[in-house]
Amino acid sequence: MSGQSKEYADIMGRETSFGTFLFIPQWFSTLRLGSVGYFDRTGEWNEITNLLEKGQAEKDGFKPFSHDLKLRDVRETHWQAGSAETETGRSSRLTTEASGAIAAAPVEASVQVKTSSSTTGSAALITSSVVRNYRFQGDFKGPIKDWVEDNAKALVERRSDIETQGLWAVMGTWVTDECAIKMTSGKGQEIDVSFDLGATGIGKLGAGAGAFDKLKREGWWTYPKNEVFPGCSSTILLLDTDGMQKSQGYVVSFAGVEYSLRSLHKLRSTPLKVYNETISLPPKRDQPGSAENEHRMALLLKLAQLHQIEDKEEKEAELRRLAEEYPEIHDLHSKSQ
Repeated sequence: MSGQSKEYADIMGRETSFGTFLFIPQWFSTLRLGSVGYFDRTGEWNEITNLLEKGQAEKDGFKPFSHDLKLRDVRETHWQAGSAETETGRSSRLTTEASGAIAAAPVEASVQVKTSSSTTGSAALITSSVVRNYRFQGDFKGPIKDWVEDNAKALVERRSDIETQGLWAVMGTWVTDECAIKMTSGKGQEIDVSFDLGATGIGKLGAGAGAFDKLKREGWWTYPKNEVFPGCSSTILLLDTDGMQKSQGYVVSFAGVEYSLRSLHKLRSTPLKVYNETISLPPKRDQPGSAENEHRMALLLKLAQLHQIEDKEEKEAELRRLAEEYPEIHDLHSKSQ
């Protein structure tokens, strides 16, 4: 990453809730789930291979990735109020006055704003009202980390930039249709987002497409909505399954596992080591095997209700009835005695 990109990510806070924020948002079709690669010195993403695409790793000259990655349902994200890495962080959802100024559409809309401050400066992000979170579900992190470890030597030999830029395995992304970013350096350099929004007319009826041009004049880097990609005659589809078909939009934050080069890496069989992890495994209910857990919980609940029956004959009759539906309840019942 570039120096500015690292500074912005540090100010916004690197966490498992929203991952690593990008000073230079990437196209959703570029920074994809399952992507293994690195950010170059300009802050642009360079994909080496993609583990979500079956057989792609082998096509790119690496060992195969045999795990079947599953996609979780797409979820909308609203920035939560909370502290940044060091000092303060505040987030808000600002409803516009029936404008849709960011989208230049005469419909009711809103924007989301996330700001953070630290001892090194302040940063702010304005997005469309909808921020979509894409990620894997189930036990995805272990298999991906195992693959990177098995292919670490080949990855480093293939791309020399990894030595200085590190390596990422992308496991989650936050995507919006359009956005604007601003950053200041130095303590006490707060960004007055409400002032800039007022000055640009975002939130006022009829603000129109010029609102983004006005944000530029206020020192914002702007990324307006695009229906098609530059040089293409039609919208490109990223994937055509599981809700991943929207290629439009920008990745404003991503999550995954970051790797750095080990010292004396040329003498090591595994030259890469985990440097940072910005994603955690989903709750049990999102993982394969949750049906088994829910079945066991249902059994325990039935057993607890059984123990509340005081009449011995009634309790035995209920136990026989439950055993017909749950044969394994006898074992649980005997263990609870």
